[in-house]
Amino acid sequence: MDPNSEYYKLKYQRYKNKYTNLKTQLAGAQQNEPNSHNEYVCISRYAHEKENELRRTGTTDQIIQLSRLSSELAEIKTQEDIPKLIEIMSKKDLYDWVTTQPVSAKLKCKHFGMDKRDVLMVFENEQRRTGKIFTNLFDALESHQANPKYFTFIISTAGVKYGTITDGLEAGVSHLHLVESMEMNENVVVAGEIKWSDGELFYNFSSGTYTAPQSENKNKYEFDTIKYRMLCETVFRIKSNQPNQTETIKINSIKYNSDSTTSVFPSSVYPSREELQDICAQPNIQVFEGIDSSDPKTRCTTNSITILKNQEVKNAYQELGTKLMEKERVPDTKYYQNICNNLAKLST
Repeated sequence: MDPNSEYYKLKYQRYKNKYTNLKTQLAGAQQNEPNSHNEYVCISRYAHEKENELRRTGTTDQIIQLSRLSSELAEIKTQEDIPKLIEIMSKKDLYDWVTTQPVSAKLKCKHFGMDKRDVLMVFENEQRRTGKIFTNLFDALESHQANPKYFTFIISTAGVKYGTITDGLEAGVSHLHLVESMEMNENVVVAGEIKWSDGELFYNFSSGTYTAPQSENKNKYEFDTIKYRMLCETVFRIKSNQPNQTETIKINSIKYNSDSTTSVFPSSVYPSREELQDICAQPNIQVFEGIDSSDPKTRCTTNSITILKNQEVKNAYQELGTKLMEKERVPDTKYYQNICNNLAKLST
């Protein structure tokens, strides 16, 4: 008999008892205040569902891990608890980093439907638009009056960041931009997208920059997704430090979109002229419209140059990306036109 088996049984039972007591307390709190939105009930309930599932398919270590995580996350209640959250994420047996090398620059090709050309732009971390980036979701929700509202988000060893989205370009607020600094050795744990509409919050882990590389290991990613959901659904309910804000903005339900390839963003919304002018006003930025074509093979329909089907256009875009990365000034060609130059001509 394995000499450690009794030890693990006792350890499991201890975590299970602690978890059960917590769940009972939360259930009682919700019963006494039926109209309140308890921050932790959804977490314990979700962990309980997954615990039952893992009894059939998982290991004792996984069950212990989820029970322990549920207990630790229940301590995260306000913005002041973010350092405690980072401490939890720093425990390697709970979370593995998606990447230890945050991406500093990346060529993006954004598709907006057949009525508009695709937009090509090099995203760089230093382009981050701090006025549109928040550390608390309630503050981000208060920042503009639109309904629905859209955000990018990352959870990292530097804390939590939300970027306000108004169109499909995501300039200055993409996952790449939410990393605070390339010099801080900031480790991204999970990244995704959020849609808020009339009190309902939808989110996913759609991030080609950070989440996609990790999802290649399917078995590991499926179990990690449980932990990421518990982490996110704790973080999204953290109260703002601003007085009375949580009374004007409600999160009545949180729903996870398991198909991480499906964006919740207004991806077909082309940036407004004012938005493009604001982007072009920043130093050393060039923004291009792609080829004017109705052939889907020449368009970035998946917002990716890598899997663009027309090889000629793909080569032209990759060459453009190389020049932009090297800070060259690129003239117009039959494949792309400089939006910023055209806007400058219109304004003179």
